[in-house]
Amino acid sequence: MKVRHTILATSRIYKMRVRHTILATSRIYKMRVRHTILATSRIYKMRVRHTILATSRIYKVRVRHTILATSRIYKKEVKMPSSLLFAINNEGRVFGLSTTGTKWREFVYLGLEFKHLSAVPHFMWAVGGDRQVYVHVHGLDIPIRIKEESYENEGWSYAIDFPTTFHPKKQWKSCVRRRKWIRYRRYSALNSWCAIAPLHKDPTQEPFIDVAAGGQNVPGGDPGHLLVWAITAHGRVMFRTGVSTTAPEGLRWSSITVPPGCEVTQISVGPTGLVWAVLWNGRALVRTGVTRENPTGDFWLEIAAPEELKLLQVSVGTNAIWAVTRDHRVWFRKGVRGESAGTNDELAKGSGWVEMVGNMASVSVASNDQVWAVGSEDRCIYFRTGVLPSELTGKKWRPIHAPTQLSRTSSNASLWSSCGKKRGSISRSARDKQARSWSSLSRGNPSTSEPPSVLRDWEETSRSAPTPTSLRLQPALWQKSSDGTSLLNRADLSEESVAESNSTGKRFGVERGPFGPTSPPPGYVPI
Repeated sequence: MKVRHTILATSRIYKMRVRHTILATSRIYKMRVRHTILATSRIYKMRVRHTILATSRIYKVRVRHTILATSRIYKKEVKMPSSLLFAINNEGRVFGLSTTGTKWREFVYLGLEFKHLSAVPHFMWAVGGDRQVYVHVHGLDIPIRIKEESYENEGWSYAIDFPTTFHPKKQWKSCVRRRKWIRYRRYSALNSWCAIAPLHKDPTQEPFIDVAAGGQNVPGGDPGHLLVWAITAHGRVMFRTGVSTTAPEGLRWSSITVPPGCEVTQISVGPTGLVWAVLWNGRALVRTGVTRENPTGDFWLEIAAPEELKLLQVSVGTNAIWAVTRDHRVWFRKGVRGESAGTNDELAKGSGWVEMVGNMASVSVASNDQVWAVGSEDRCIYFRTGVLPSELTGKKWRPIHAPTQLSRTSSNASLWSSCGKKRGSISRSARDKQARSWSSLSRGNPSTSEPPSVLRDWEETSRSAPTPTSLRLQPALWQKSSDGTSLLNRADLSEESVAESNSTGKRFGVERGPFGPTSPPPGYVPI
């Protein structure tokens, strides 16, 4: 019995152990397999999920950034740059209208009236009521500073002789020495009218009747160089040499010879340097050969007026020339290409006149060929809509709607630019359209410019405005007689350079050098 029981017990224990071992092994195996499968599936799902999420996030980020970047670039491209429109009213006051503003702002009145105005970015040239030329520098974030170097006969550099090379160390053969001075001069007439030196000691001897500034985009020209032309009461054409953004006043006036029997009454300069002028007889002159090497050009070409009429005024743009005849009809000159006008005479003079709709007293063309005009009857300011590089003539005239903000020094009350029920200046012919106009200025004379920033500190007191004792000229000095000849005697005129731009003491500082006072150039004071 013991043996049987022992055998049975042993077999049962063995079976139990084997069974438990097999079950335990199978459970562990199943558990391991299950856990492995679950873990693998979870890891796989997690990886797939994370990959999908990461991919979608990256895709969304890329799409979002692309859309945002595109929208920013688009907004940057369609943003309109700030530019300025200048005008003179019938009282000789200067006004400015910015593309970022809604009102005409009057320049501070300092007792000086103006008759003609020409503008380029940051610089205005004008003819005052005393028939002298003035320049105005405005809207510059960085002041104009000029570095100048000078040498003296004692100091820190040594050489065997002055024409030879100098060295910082003294040697046995050093016989001479000198010292180098570096000075910085600053233009002190910012935001004020600065008088340009007249042609003669007596300003009334040969006054100015017109001035024009341009040439800021001469093909291949040095950046910052400007071209300034002017007309005297004698009918002479003058060119201002040395004008640039660092030397706003230039150096001197130089006389430009005109064909015999031609007396110029008005002149205009385009941004590429193209020059057109109007004669007393109503015809036009074109200056050819204006390049960066030859800013004054080579010779004049005479252009006939449209339909045997007489020209009153002309304005030059980049690829467009507009003119007004004495009957106030507006004309467009086709076939002009300013960038090639310096090397091609045909592109400088154009191919023919095309009459435009409307009657205007004067026109002004900007560097982008946008056209502005003053109505002949209501004296309202208009601009030409639809002007494109492919359609330089535009579509129609539209008036400017802008109130006027007067200077604090003006004694007049606030004005509004609405001309109300005044008659329009548009022609009443069958092909012309009536236009009700709003006037921003009374008897304005607009001039355009495109500075990168809006005017600031317009009401700063001028440090260079002329004194009220400036002599007024008799009208007979620049009027014509009944036979069309000039009333002035031109026998004593010369064709060479006639004047230096000497500074006036109240406008410039004087710096004392090692050997005494040294006078700075016009418009500059030492820092």
